[in-house]
Amino acid sequence: MYSVRRPTLASMVFFACFGLVPSTLGAAGTSGTDFWVGFPPGPPPAGTMSLVISSSAPAAGNIANSSLAIDIDFVVVPGTATTVDLPVTTELWNNDVIESLGIHVTSDVPVVVHGWNRRPATGGGYLVLPTAALGTSYIVSSWHIGLGGGSQFAIVGTEDGTTVTVTTTANGGSRTAGVPYVLSLDQGSSYLLVAGETSLDLTGTTIASDKPVAVFGGRSCAQVPAADGSGCDYSMEQILPTSAWGLHVLTVRLAPRTAPEVVRILASENGTEIRINGALITTINALEHFDTTLGGNSSIVTTHPVYVTQFAADDDIDNLPDQIGDPLMMTVLPTTAFQSSYRFSAETGGWAASHLNIVAPAAATGTVFVDGVLVPGASFSPIAASGYSAAQIPVTSGGHTVTAAAPIGVQVYGFAHLEGYGYPAGALLAPLSVNVAIQKSSSAALVEPNGPVQYTIVVTNSGTDAVNGATVTDVFPAGLSNVNWTCSASGGSSCTPAGAGNIDDLVTLLPGGSATYTVTATAPGVLGPVVNNASVTMPGNVADASADDDTASAGFSVVTSLEVPSLSIGGMVVLGLMLSLVGVVAIRR
Repeated sequence: MYSVRRPTLASMVFFACFGLVPSTLGAAGTSGTDFWVGFPPGPPPAGTMSLVISSSAPAAGNIANSSLAIDIDFVVVPGTATTVDLPVTTELWNNDVIESLGIHVTSDVPVVVHGWNRRPATGGGYLVLPTAALGTSYIVSSWHIGLGGGSQFAIVGTEDGTTVTVTTTANGGSRTAGVPYVLSLDQGSSYLLVAGETSLDLTGTTIASDKPVAVFGGRSCAQVPAADGSGCDYSMEQILPTSAWGLHVLTVRLAPRTAPEVVRILASENGTEIRINGALITTINALEHFDTTLGGNSSIVTTHPVYVTQFAADDDIDNLPDQIGDPLMMTVLPTTAFQSSYRFSAETGGWAASHLNIVAPAAATGTVFVDGVLVPGASFSPIAASGYSAAQIPVTSGGHTVTAAAPIGVQVYGFAHLEGYGYPAGALLAPLSVNVAIQKSSSAALVEPNGPVQYTIVVTNSGTDAVNGATVTDVFPAGLSNVNWTCSASGGSSCTPAGAGNIDDLVTLLPGGSATYTVTATAPGVLGPVVNNASVTMPGNVADASADDDTASAGFSVVTSLEVPSLSIGGMVVLGLMLSLVGVVAIRR
């Protein structure tokens, strides 16, 4: 018999009502205190470049670029989103040229930043990664059909003296496909490359650097799924470093659209097998991509890490009223990048509707809160046989929070008249600093047949980050009966308060926190030793600093009586001498 895997109700109510949610944000996620942003161009005419900033705590910061004389202070009020418009000169227009148009965002506490390129009927946005989450190895994902400028990517340097090697998959500027070239970037340097022809695609372009850089990829005005004379829309994402790619990606339909979406799967290694909803679809090699149309929620599993982007179709495809909808490009995170809490902003420009796509483990669907309000479990539908379920939740413009008892994925997107935007609400991209350990003890070494037994199991986290959705497991020996347990948590951590039978419990362990299980049972009626193990397993997006202490054993022996064990000859001699001494003392008295 397994316990119900759920958080404590009291802890979830406390977290939801007061905003003190266990968080995997900070330096390990997509909130941070230091960002470098670039604005790849949209179609003419020039639009408005904006940064939308949100935070779970009062924040103050600065947006700067010395070459453009930008020096803007900002403040963020929790529960709202602060929008800062920037000069049109921040947009990257010059092809194959190194400039100094990188925008630097700093803040006193962690914030979440979204970049926006706004122009009539062709706006779009993307999640900005903090400097701490950037990498040195990237493969560009873009789109090959559209109007205006062609497929494009941009790079922003974060440190002086950065060497970047680029190998493109299409001609652009003075660059030839397949021929590597080297860029020298300083902090704040920016570089844009646009494909030489509108039909060329820069997807698969490799970017390798000796210091972290920010990379953006997409198209100024993409047509999806084909160049059929329909409209186009700005489609851009900040590309994840290859270290953040994954093997399991779950896609969810985009409300209220009815047309199937196009999903692009980009490979990092040769021989990458792609399975969708359990069926082997194709095998591709490194730098190759596979496009498919998916008409429902889907589970994508691959044999090597992949980068997945989801594209919404033009409004002509499903003909919603008032021409609602247009193409968008949105990164779909692997399950290893899921977090248990998010702070983000939905579009603030007066869009008709925005939605959240929430993907949660089936066991955690009853623990998801949006802005402190529980999402009913009935709102979730299973995604094939993946073990995950998805919900589509409408939200208003502005700042929002989503929390859960286990790591979940959240996308935010919206559609308006000839408009579409979408991006991940956040992502776990860098390793967490956790150090989880488990200890187990038995209250007695010797137990009579069918006698009472008690175990104590203590799970601790001595790291500096929270662990959300760790699993504590103890499968008790078959001879034990009447197994019951309780759990108490400390330091803001949480676990299931009580259960019967084997332990299979999702826990949240805050830094310095612990969960203590007290197990009572009846011993077997058969003589002999009884040993069993307890273990704690990290969720897929967390690596423990030391896995050697993630299992623990405890045992006892079932004996016929609890008499003092027989002594050795030496022990008997010592005992005899002691008794003799007692006798002498008694005689003297």
